[in-house]
Amino acid sequence: MIKVILKYILYMIFFCYMLVVFLPKINLYYLALNKLESYKISLISQKVNDNYLSLDLEDLSINYDNINVSKVKRVSISTYLYNTSINIKDIKADDMLKNFIPESIQEVEIFHTVLDPLKIKLKASFKKGRAFGEVDLVNNTIVLNFDVTNTFMHQYKSITRQFKKNGKYYTYEYKY
Repeated sequence: MIKVILKYILYMIFFCYMLVVFLPKINLYYLALNKLESYKISLISQKVNDNYLSLDLEDLSINYDNINVSKVKRVSISTYLYNTSINIKDIKADDMLKNFIPESIQEVEIFHTVLDPLKIKLKASFKKGRAFGEVDLVNNTIVLNFDVTNTFMHQYKSITRQFKKNGKYYTYEYKY
């Protein structure tokens, strides 16, 4: 009896793995592009690669309402049986945004797991600090903790006014 149950469990795991491998990731990417168009956001990628467990985008340009917002060197979206991760490398913000966000962000990691399905973890590293936090899908809140230098606090006064001092870190909360 146990052998039969174990056999069905292994078949189910194999089926789920093959489903992830053969999932048409490029079609899902184009579906997401159509969904973002309703928010006036367009993504233009020079190269889209569908690997077995990931989708890689290179030289991505992000536009909002036909205005160039930023350029991204590489985006990798990986899906496994129990988690999904998005790794974004080398984000360069447009010059008009340099007073609001760091003009160069080295890396952003977004991580979601089945073990904690109601939260999405975020990490970012940039020249003058780092940020980490989470998105709470139940309460519709984003909480980001910033570990930044004093130079960062003075350079980006327009956004750091909304930060709250929380021990060693500065915290930013947003309810959507």
